[in-house]
Amino acid sequence: MLPLYPDESDERLLARIPGKETVLKLADPVSIVRHEGVSQELKAEPLTRPVVDTTAAGDSFSAAYIAARIGPR
Repeated sequence: MLPLYPDESDERLLARIPGKETVLKLADPVSIVRHEGVSQELKAEPLTRPVVDTTAAGDSFSAAYIAARIGPR
């Protein structure tokens, strides 16, 4: 996988994106979440089972993030 902006740091990319909450999903199993100006790096838990299907992995990531932010209803 090649980065979309190979010459920019993660911090510069986050600075270019407006909004109260931004998620920058990196190639490593890491994401950077910025919420109201505070950034935090979140690492994914290592997989303990084989990956069966990666179809729509980006959509699944987005859905899981939004569901976690909304919380139970």
